[in-house]
Amino acid sequence: MDQIGQSNLHDPLPIHRDEHTLTIRSKVPIDPQERYLLQAHLPLQEESYSDYTDYTIPLSDVPTSLFSSLHKPSLTPGNWPFHLLAASLGTGPDGTRLLEGMMAYLTQLLPTTPKDRIIQAILAHPGTTKALIDATLQSQPLPSQLPTQDPIFTLFHAALQSIRKTNLHTRKETLAIKLETASFQELLEGFQPQIEGFVYHPDFIGVHLRTSKIARGGIRYSDREDLRQEIRSLMITQEAKNAIIVPTGAKGGLFIRPGAKGGIGTYYPLYIDALLDLIDPQPKEGGDFYFVVAADKGTADLSDVANQIAMERNFWLKDAFASGGSHGYSHKKLGVTAKGAWYSTAPHFSSRGIDIFTDPISVVATGSMRGDVFGNGMLINPNIRLLAAISSKEIFIDPDPDPALAYQERKRLFEAGLGWKYYDPTRISPGGGVFSRSATSIPLSPQIRRLLQIQEESLDPDSLIRALLKLPVDLLYIGGVGTYVKGSGEVVREDGANAKARVEAQELQAFAVCEGGNLGFTQLARLEYAAKGGRINLDHIDNAAGVHTSDYEVNLKIVLHKAIEEGVIPHEQRNPILTAILPTLLQRIFAENVAQSLAISLDERGVQEDPDRYAQTIALLQRELPQFHILTRSLPTHYLDATRGLSRPILGLLLSYAKIFLKRQITHPNPLEKELFRLYFPSSFVDQFQHQIATHPLRKEILATTLANRIIDEMGATFINRYEELGALGLQQEAILTALLLGLEAYDPQDLLARERKEGEKFYRRRARRNASIQKMVASWMEELPGQGWEEKIKRIKEAVALPAFS
Repeated sequence: MDQIGQSNLHDPLPIHRDEHTLTIRSKVPIDPQERYLLQAHLPLQEESYSDYTDYTIPLSDVPTSLFSSLHKPSLTPGNWPFHLLAASLGTGPDGTRLLEGMMAYLTQLLPTTPKDRIIQAILAHPGTTKALIDATLQSQPLPSQLPTQDPIFTLFHAALQSIRKTNLHTRKETLAIKLETASFQELLEGFQPQIEGFVYHPDFIGVHLRTSKIARGGIRYSDREDLRQEIRSLMITQEAKNAIIVPTGAKGGLFIRPGAKGGIGTYYPLYIDALLDLIDPQPKEGGDFYFVVAADKGTADLSDVANQIAMERNFWLKDAFASGGSHGYSHKKLGVTAKGAWYSTAPHFSSRGIDIFTDPISVVATGSMRGDVFGNGMLINPNIRLLAAISSKEIFIDPDPDPALAYQERKRLFEAGLGWKYYDPTRISPGGGVFSRSATSIPLSPQIRRLLQIQEESLDPDSLIRALLKLPVDLLYIGGVGTYVKGSGEVVREDGANAKARVEAQELQAFAVCEGGNLGFTQLARLEYAAKGGRINLDHIDNAAGVHTSDYEVNLKIVLHKAIEEGVIPHEQRNPILTAILPTLLQRIFAENVAQSLAISLDERGVQEDPDRYAQTIALLQRELPQFHILTRSLPTHYLDATRGLSRPILGLLLSYAKIFLKRQITHPNPLEKELFRLYFPSSFVDQFQHQIATHPLRKEILATTLANRIIDEMGATFINRYEELGALGLQQEAILTALLLGLEAYDPQDLLARERKEGEKFYRRRARRNASIQKMVASWMEELPGQGWEEKIKRIKEAVALPAFS
């Protein structure tokens, strides 16, 4: 056997001197395969292991996985010396698996550090390594004194100390480790999760990162070996996206190693099952029991798979574990994400007197009619004039569309799940067509040249895409996957497929942008587009209806599962109840989309009148929320200068993080509990399931989220400034009193939009006057009623203003 040189993730020990191979054949003809016994001389560098030593290793100490792999043609050179070393240290099979898994985890924590450097740093100290592994396996305190100050070994030590649970006892082929990352985040760069799960398997690795115990986000397939780097970035984004719902941000993903025989369908169930080993199967006080997954890139059709695993394991969430399955709210069937984005975008057009649900508008878009967000979005308004659409493989151009014909054809494609190449050419206006992005050159008809206002008779696909994106249309709709707009001179490292098709934000001529999909714009692109007068929010503001719907599904199912267990309803009534209350839920979900967009519009006006207030909010959030500080510190400073005005993308960040901050301050039950539950759940649902709602494991979190949404949507992001003066408890009291004066009725989204279109600036002036009056009144009451608990304050306030009693 040749001497082993380079190692990979499977091959943690590139340092050994020589080896000998002995062939072992069985006398009993039950296994015709030959087996091999390998003897190695390994350099161990601690004092007690200073010489090259020959080890005789008991057969029972060598992991079964080693022997099962030795006869395989795919045996990777280098794997066996690691196992031999681990066995020689007396770690046993569990210790070997843990050590190998932690080696793989370190390569994720240190993605830019060569793997050999990591491996050598750990295995240079076998005595200490054995002591650390043994202590971890026995749940004993780890030795605090280390024989080295090597930062890699220090990180290894800290990561082992942070382990809270493993599934070693299950003897599964997947090793799962739960770590409290917050305990060693100072050794890492950037914002880190509080808790994470790491899954190690010979064919794949997986991570699941959470910003708190109660957190949720999608699980995706990734093609990046530095998986954790990608997932951590998405987790930070998810934190802002989840501002309007109960859980904080989380994200998970799998990377399948090259050469693995299975695909996502093979390894996703192993990944989910392994992570469930790390979670409490039932809710308990102070426990870690909330683990919810969502569909994402590459896992869109796997919700039922995840739910089946959860139910087979008797996990308390049952089929609320993965939302959107066969017995949940299908986002695509409901069109909820696209419709919510449309509601969020509608206020952009109010100043022009345009109702984007019915009035003719010109549109250029990204996406395919097969897709959920794009397909549903292009069927909301039958009168849109879709001039062009860009998908991952095709370019659709209709220079002078007939809205009625085009709508019917789009509807046909969407219902059949077909892409642009199946579009009936007879329904495209003269000169238009569907073109392949893989073509070398695309001939341009006179009609397309006229549309683009160019003379060239042909263009390559990327040049054509750039020209289409720069058309002077009413709306640029981001409905598909891919980053198409960047900032001036910005380098986008992700999404290489669209690198040559991207345009800079200053080149856009669209009046407004609707981000139904994620990451169509970089953050710098949004800021530059807004600076030139473009109307844009943020992707997580526009497409918030998707996560909102999923969160409702989870919390409704939790209540209904409890009702079934307690005999209040039979199981067969559950799904009809979910269906019956859906219209009310959708109205509330879309009202939140409208409310957030209107709140940003109100703050646009507020920052012009009192920039110091907004500067104070930025400073507070940067100080109190590390993730907000990280998101904003990379931006050019002038975009955060309130004296120069703040654009909608910045105000959208303030809105979301003000909600996150306020939710954290609202930590206690309060006398508004019943009323707030009526604001979250439909009243009929509250009446029928009062007991089950009152004992909901996330009751306090639902109340805090509902209150934070209502307060910040109505009063604006600067409401949280009072924290500086009042502290957490005082801010909570002020929020509750403010909610009383605002009223706790649910809104009709169409009514809100109609009022804004009709009243124009009067709508915002009236809201600003009302908010100022409420703030003054509540501040006065807070001073006049010192020392009282907030329950008594609420009682006194109700009496003072003769508020009607809540039923």
